[in-house]
Amino acid sequence: MKANFNFPHVKQIKCSFGVTEYKKGNTKQSLLSQADKALYISKENGRNQVSVI
Repeated sequence: MKANFNFPHVKQIKCSFGVTEYKKGNTKQSLLSQADKALYISKENGRNQVSVI
């Protein structure tokens, strides 16, 4: 699949994702915080990518 596919009405869509893994002792808040940090890493490194913490 191409990352530069043009959609008829909106032209391009870019997606950035942040992913984390549950480890024993994590809370909902710590998981969300880690995923949020990973998302900002994706955005800082050019967007349109997945970062994992």
